[in-house]
Amino acid sequence: MKDLGKLKQLFRDSILKSGLDHYTEGQLKAWSDRADVSSRWLGLIKEQYTILLEAENEVIGFASLRGEDYFDFLYVSQHQQGKGYAKQLYIAILAEAKKRGATKIYSDVSYMAKPFFLAQGFSILKENENKLGAEMLINFRVEKVL
Repeated sequence: MKDLGKLKQLFRDSILKSGLDHYTEGQLKAWSDRADVSSRWLGLIKEQYTILLEAENEVIGFASLRGEDYFDFLYVSQHQQGKGYAKQLYIAILAEAKKRGATKIYSDVSYMAKPFFLAQGFSILKENENKLGAEMLINFRVEKVL
């Protein structure tokens, strides 16, 4: 995928600049360093349904669906947030999940993404603790019945 470098940079920037209110500097670094985990990105490209939003040769957001019902990635450039791009990506992923026969869709979302997913009708199932190196990050398992 020719845009892989752009996706990684958007991922890193989005985490580092949007997460300051919810995560420590160490947590943000551990999370954003996952941009360097090649197997994660190869899985995104080869195994997932992925959508890119582009404007003027810039990737402004991307989202992915793993299998029929796991909403894996949803990232929008910090310069483009609040403009409805996350909702566009969400609608496209939801449509693909329904097309694949999903009866529910679930995800593990950050503090930053939690309000968006709740506004789309998702429910919180549980709080997750994720160890990344020396850091512990909290996210939330959410689900929506389709």
